[in-house]
Parts: sequence; C-alpha cells; structure tokens
Amino acid sequence: MITETRDKIAALPHRPDSTTSTSIGTSTSIPATTPIQVLPPHFVDVTPLAVEVRNRVRKYTQNHSLKLIGILADVGPFRRDSELYSDRISQCCGEDYINYELWRCAADSPTRVKDIILKANEDPDVDGILVFYPIFPTALKGPYKNRLSGVYYKTHDSHFRDLVAQDKDVEGLRGTRWYHNPRQKTKWTDSCQTVLPCTARSVQAILERYHSWENQTSSWEGQVVSIVNRSEIIGRPLAAMLAEKGATVYSIDERTVIKFLPYGERLQRCTNTLQDCLAQSHIVVTGVPHEDFQI
Repeated sequence: MITETRDKIAALPHRPDSTTSTSIGTSTSIPATTPIQVLPPHFVDVTPLAVEVRNRVRKYTQNHSLKLIGILADVGPFRRDSELYSDRISQCCGEDYINYELWRCAADSPTRVKDIILKANEDPDVDGILVFYPIFPTALKGPYKNRLSGVYYKTHDSHFRDLVAQDKDVEGLRGTRWYHNPRQKTKWTDSCQTVLPCTARSVQAILERYHSWENQTSSWEGQVVSIVNRSEIIGRPLAAMLAEKGATVYSIDERTVIKFLPYGERLQRCTNTLQDCLAQSHIVVTGVPHEDFQI
C-alpha cells in the first residue's frame, strides 16, 4: 500500500538550480538533473516527475506568450492565505515564463466579483483565470440557478466557479462531468474539453509513476482506492477520475462514505467505516487540512 499525503508531498525540500532565471521571456538552460536529497525511507521523492512536467511547460512557454490572471477579493477570513498563495504562484510563473497578474477587486457585493470574472473571460489577452476562494462561502441561496440542475446555487462562490470560461479555467473548478453522476453526461453541451483539476491530476500522475502495480501495466482496473477528502480541489475530482479509469474508489469525509464504482457506472452511499475502507485498499490518498489528522 502506498499512502500519499498531499501536504507532505508539497513540503518536500526543493533547491532551485542556480542556472534557472525568474525573468519572463528569457532563454535559460533548464537543469536536466535534480539536486540530491536525503529523504526518510517512507517518503517518495517525486522531484524527477516534477522536473519533467516543468520542462515540458517551459519548452512551450519559451515560444508562446501566456497570461494568467489571479482574482483576489478584499473580503473573507482567508485573505492572508490567499496573498501568500498568490505570491507563490507569481514566483512559479516567473520561473516557468508565464505572465502572472493579480487583479484585486472590492467585494462589497457579489456583483463586483462577477463583473471582474466576466471581464477576464472577455479579455483576449488572458489565457487563464484563477479565483481565490472562499469569498462568499456562506451566502444565502440564489439568486442564480444552476444551468443543468435547475436548482439555486448553494453559495455565491459556487456560482462564481461556473462563471469562469471553460477554456480559461486553469483549476478545473467550473462544473464539468467529473463532478456529476456520469449518467448526466449527455446534458453537457459545452464544446471545450474538460479541464482536469491540477491538484487531483498531479496526485494521479504521482500514483501512476510510483505505485507498485501488481500486474506491471499501470492499469486501474481491480485497484481499490480510499480518498479521505471530498473537496472540489482534490478529493471529489480525483475519485471520479480514478473510477473513470477502472478503479473502485471510496470517497470519505467526516460524515459519509461514497463508493465510486469502476468506469463511472454509479455512485452509492455505503455504511463502511474508515477502517473498513482502508483494509480493502491498495492505495490511500489523504488531503485533510489539519495537522492532528493521522492514519
């Protein structure tokens, strides 16, 4: 069994190579090797995979101009965290030759946030949009209805996620088939390709590279996965993505366990406990944002 914890993976030490410039649009030599790191035996060093991915990105962005917009509203209890997140994104984009701009907006009403999202959608120079949530996570329902279900969005933030143009939604938070019962696929009429959420996709890539597959074919068929997290960032999309490839996935949060059957057949609630799910699993993924949580 491999236990992958997102926060631990993110905390792995990384030393930037001295030959890598942070200026945008300049030609640099991208390091072919990575620094030697001494890690505890229970850690997997995913740096080589990260270097491969970033080299592919840089090969493209050195010859193509890309502009990413971050939208940061001036309300909410997590503004400081969002500022730090934005600073880190700015640094990484600079290293990967992506032009990053932070658009700040007053959030004295949801309309202000909606307007700036629509402005970014319509700007032909903007290639990607990232909105820093939460903004209005506890607002009253309405006044907008989900275009598929016909019911009111639970919060304004839920509505904002669906406002971002699908071809500019870099985090894949806009409603797609990955977030709904697969039997509803025919209701989606968007012509754009589904955007896979980046965090969930990175965990999938790590597992496919480093998991010890019994049949050596990297096939998800027959694999049982427990994901202790059902957020829109990692847990829910990752469960749907792995089930789509043939895995049986237990999606676990603090209240319920939902079983994703292979190839998107159906979802079902089950009475399994966390320990029941872990005992059946080949892979465990945790994304619980609390330092006291342990398995």
